[in-house]
Amino acid sequence: MPKTIHLSPAARQRAATKRWLLKPWVHEKQNAKARERMAKTPTPPPCSKEKNPQRVGVTVPADSSPSVESIEKSIEMWYMDWGPEDRWGTEFENMKISVAQRGQTSPEAFLHGLKDHIAEGRSILGDLKKLSHSPYHEQGNSGGASVLIAKIHDLVLFVALQVKFLEVELDHIDI
Repeated sequence: MPKTIHLSPAARQRAATKRWLLKPWVHEKQNAKARERMAKTPTPPPCSKEKNPQRVGVTVPADSSPSVESIEKSIEMWYMDWGPEDRWGTEFENMKISVAQRGQTSPEAFLHGLKDHIAEGRSILGDLKKLSHSPYHEQGNSGGASVLIAKIHDLVLFVALQVKFLEVELDHIDI
């Protein structure tokens, strides 16, 4: 009679993730998504401690406030489409496993890329703050100031949640 091995839920999840990633069409789909993202962002932004580092796709003069549209474009290029927040931990683990399996990126390069991504998210939050402190202009804003405030609030939450999640993961990362 074969012996039954009891695995923890985390071990079962890791095994299921490995089986899933071994399917050839999964890699093709993930690679297609990555190529699409890379086409939108030709060069990664440098990691910088400047107050307002330049980001790909967004050009904002130092003396003016960015527009909601330019910030939304920045967020669209920046965020990781991992679905609902309760899946982010699993998706982050899948990303680490995938990077480790491919062996194309060293752990240091992965951490550096993660820090760059966090820095860019913080810069977007800075732009949102700058926008929220700028004078309101009705031109082009349908719905008035309350709609603009609600939109800024939603964007701040969206970016801040992912930035904080990645900062916590970075603090506790095990590569």
